[in-house]
Amino acid sequence: MDAFNPPPYLAHPVVQTMAGSLRLRARGLTSLERSTRLKIIETGQGVKLQAAISGSRTGKGPGAILLHGWEGSFNSAYVVTTARFLFENGWQVARINFRDHGDTHHLNQGLFYASRLEEVYDSIVYLCSKWHDSPIILCGFSLGGNFALRTALAMCRGQAPIPNLAHVLAISPVIDPAKTTIAVDQTKLIRGYFLRKWRKSLKKKQQAHPGRYDFDQILKMRRIEEITSALLKRYSPFKDTRDYFETYTLTGSRLAPLRTPTTIVSAADDPIIPVGDISGLKTGPAVRKIVLRHGGHNGFLPGLKADAWYFQYLKRLGRDLQ
Repeated sequence: MDAFNPPPYLAHPVVQTMAGSLRLRARGLTSLERSTRLKIIETGQGVKLQAAISGSRTGKGPGAILLHGWEGSFNSAYVVTTARFLFENGWQVARINFRDHGDTHHLNQGLFYASRLEEVYDSIVYLCSKWHDSPIILCGFSLGGNFALRTALAMCRGQAPIPNLAHVLAISPVIDPAKTTIAVDQTKLIRGYFLRKWRKSLKKKQQAHPGRYDFDQILKMRRIEEITSALLKRYSPFKDTRDYFETYTLTGSRLAPLRTPTTIVSAADDPIIPVGDISGLKTGPAVRKIVLRHGGHNGFLPGLKADAWYFQYLKRLGRDLQ
């Protein structure tokens, strides 16, 4: 395992997990925010996704596209702090909001499902085309890591090519969503965190599309799996959670065809992604797996306001690409 040793007060995996999303880590106005413009990207299916784009001072340098986790946004602390670090080191940075994340519930009538890869893929293609002279790293966190890995897989299967996508970095990626859902429901603090965010999101969706959705009974449910099952039954084409989860499960040898250089970073003590999900992956030579002893889920913080462990890894990747 690579070395990462947080101080004792930050060593607990749930503390690492919650600390990664602390808003105080992203407070303040920096050169990143002053250089950011918002863009609505309309995909081939007529879906609209929002991106925050920050070009470098020189208009050159490597590019990074960042994908947040479930019920996060492009303003989540772990996304913003990563974007700031890269931007301050000369990178061009784009952050994408998934459907129904951030303040985008009004943009599309249909609900967000993790199975909706095509609209995210189209948005990545669009952003990479704007920086066609720059090598691009696609960096995803948690569910965003799952999307990043599936993007690389989609290229292997004949989707629109992304010639300048040079590397995929997946931080604490969801591999087996069925196991992840169980893990979230079993940890009271983490379950409460996601329930609060998901209920708030569903209320926004209901308000944005009056008459289309009625989540009143669903909002009273107290487990992630229960809400997922109810939403699928009422508003989706999926038979059940098993049918749905299968659309974005990446277990076994599913990542073996990857040809784009890829790094997966996870922690042995991740309370959401069982370490066996990562160690059990059968991958080819394009994939490197880094499993740290500590780090929780999307954490990897040596201090509450310190740079995450993977920042320097990104910096090294950027040097190698230039």
